[in-house]
Amino acid sequence: YFFFFFQAEDGIRDAQESRGLGDVYKRQNQYIQFESRLPTGKIYGLGERTYQFDLGNGTFTIFNKDQSEAIDSGTPGNNLYGYQPVYMFNEESNYFNIILFRSTHAMDVQLTNNSKNSSIQFRVIGGIIDLRLFLSKEKSPEQVIQQYHKYLGGWIQTPFWGFGFHQCRWGYRSLDEIRWVIQNYSQKALPLDIIWFDIDYMDNYQDFTVDTARYNIEQFTKLRKQEGLRFVAMIDVGIAIDNNTAYHEGIKRNVFLRSGEYENQLLVGKVWPGYTHFTDFFHPNASQYWVDMFEQFAKLIEFDGIWLDMNEIANFCDGECDEYYSKDNKLVLPESISHNPDIPYYPGGMSLDNHTLSPSAKHYNNYTQYELQALNGHLEVKATNKFLREKLRHKFPFIISRSTFYGTGKYGAHWTGDNSASWEYLRLSIPHLFSYNLFGIPFVGADICGFNYNTTAQLCARWMQLGTLYPFARNHNHNETISQEPYAFNDLVTNTSRIALKVRYSLLKYYFTQFLIKNGTGTVFRPLFFEFPLDSNLYDNRIMNEQFLIGTHLMATPVLHQGADTVKVYFPQGAWYNIHSLSLIHI
Repeated sequence: YFFFFFQAEDGIRDAQESRGLGDVYKRQNQYIQFESRLPTGKIYGLGERTYQFDLGNGTFTIFNKDQSEAIDSGTPGNNLYGYQPVYMFNEESNYFNIILFRSTHAMDVQLTNNSKNSSIQFRVIGGIIDLRLFLSKEKSPEQVIQQYHKYLGGWIQTPFWGFGFHQCRWGYRSLDEIRWVIQNYSQKALPLDIIWFDIDYMDNYQDFTVDTARYNIEQFTKLRKQEGLRFVAMIDVGIAIDNNTAYHEGIKRNVFLRSGEYENQLLVGKVWPGYTHFTDFFHPNASQYWVDMFEQFAKLIEFDGIWLDMNEIANFCDGECDEYYSKDNKLVLPESISHNPDIPYYPGGMSLDNHTLSPSAKHYNNYTQYELQALNGHLEVKATNKFLREKLRHKFPFIISRSTFYGTGKYGAHWTGDNSASWEYLRLSIPHLFSYNLFGIPFVGADICGFNYNTTAQLCARWMQLGTLYPFARNHNHNETISQEPYAFNDLVTNTSRIALKVRYSLLKYYFTQFLIKNGTGTVFRPLFFEFPLDSNLYDNRIMNEQFLIGTHLMATPVLHQGADTVKVYFPQGAWYNIHSLSLIHI
């Protein structure tokens, strides 16, 4: 039996009994709470966050947010860029099931796991309860995950070249620096297939522009062709309020978000170029506007893929940049300004306008950002996919997005955002990638060697060994940190990286084939218990989070701890061979 408890605004509680789930339900204006018993304490998913794969006890916030250096531990407010309110759990019979909560609102999810009673409780600040249950027919997670991915529309295939090694840095300030990086890779015999531009290439950080004084387009095109390299360009979400085509066309087509607090004003935020407007992808003109801006950009510079950043939406003002309205529009502002709504519960204990847009911001048809925050990045990825398919005729569009939603994998892929150069982030990158394989975005990777803070030679060498086995393998770091390309340290790091890269390149066809075999549903970068679900040893925390499979037959156990030069390996049942020598090492 389960009970629904309806909490009315006057505080009177009604109860309705039914059969099946063992749930408690409570409702107020802009607040819904409901819970369910769990058959076991084994639960996975509920993203996005940097954490171990088996979630255990704790309260986990789900809300798209530009937040780096947030390692979760079951404490509210450590949510990251993606909105993935889906979880998989084990039954005592060892069948696996998945539940998707079809919501778009911010929420906390409380997990209570103990030997006598395990439960999950949702606390969400709006919408309705719409749950989709996927039941496994086998004692294996893979079959039910494939069901879920099929429901989402499947995931996009990555082009073969995307499995090559990628090099990026925020801080390559000219084409000369890019040329120097490429030359060093070549001189050190380090394989490289894709070069990325961060915001440095733009004219005053404005989307769909190139600073041709620092990045000569003709010379860059010649360099790419000489070296046989692919190129991925970054596009941020904010459109600069300035004399540029994207701004003028956006105003003309009326596709920007409107302020919910200043009458007849467009919402003004701030990101890298300064004051900005933001595209409302719910507007019927928005998708074509986005396609047209990319089409003009493609006439300016050739590119093979697109990197979409800051699309949670990130904002350097909390809510709106109120000073802009006062200065340029002569509006009289109140003495105290808050863009945070008055609601009975704040998921994560956080202000909903912190480092993002005001929840009152208005979309087309007067929908609010409060309702639609989760979908901004998803719809941007979808519109970008439309451009690459229809205008550039890319059969397999290459799009990497920071923000995600359930179903984003149908249109693009993901990287795990602004991690840090630490051993903990190195270790936790593995379960982070497991989660995105569950979410239906299997082409995923973390910034190799770490994005924030200075890495070390030892850490970077170990991260190259691990990262070259990610589906998406890219070295990337912050502009205020030391150089961390694999040639930037010493011969030991360079040689280690060269060996790791050669292993990756020897596996490219295998890796690509694993994605083809799955045909848009299922996992590729996987915990061992996905393949051997009846082996109870594989649910051990260390084995689950520090060993992994690529496909069904290739197992890796990387060195993940500082100073270590050996690892303890658990071999599931079967004959296991050393990939280098092909010698039998376990049976």
